[in-house]
Amino acid sequence: MNKILSSSIIILYLFLTGCAGKMQDSNSLDITVDQVKLNAWFNLMPGSKPSFHLLGKLNIKNNNNNTIENLKLQQGIIYNGTTEVVKFTPVVTNQANGSGFNVLPKETKEFTFALPDKIRIENMADIKEINLLLKFSSNGKTYDYAINNVNIEKVY
Repeated sequence: MNKILSSSIIILYLFLTGCAGKMQDSNSLDITVDQVKLNAWFNLMPGSKPSFHLLGKLNIKNNNNNTIENLKLQQGIIYNGTTEVVKFTPVVTNQANGSGFNVLPKETKEFTFALPDKIRIENMADIKEINLLLKFSSNGKTYDYAINNVNIEKVY
């Protein structure tokens, strides 16, 4: 009886974890993101209010056999360690009309993004490095890309 019960539990576990994995994959974009360039800096120039800036360039590859329509860099989140510091909607400077990208199967496209505006640094003054989470979306599917240990330069 114990053998039957333990076999049933194993089969149930495999069934549930197998289904959960498939559901998660169906909501994830099949892309590869490669960081080309990322600069983060505090502008501490005399005569202006101190501010934080972020500029990055990424290559996005569509690994799927279907076109990804209207791929957007939906949101960015800056962390100090694991503490959320700032959420922002990135400005993607090379998107057609700001509407997103269509990425053909196996094609790679470049995203150049920045913070939407200067960010005041009162809550960031002592931070030397950040972690960044970028959230991509297309037609209800998402992909999160993390960049850790980004050094912040100081510009005087």
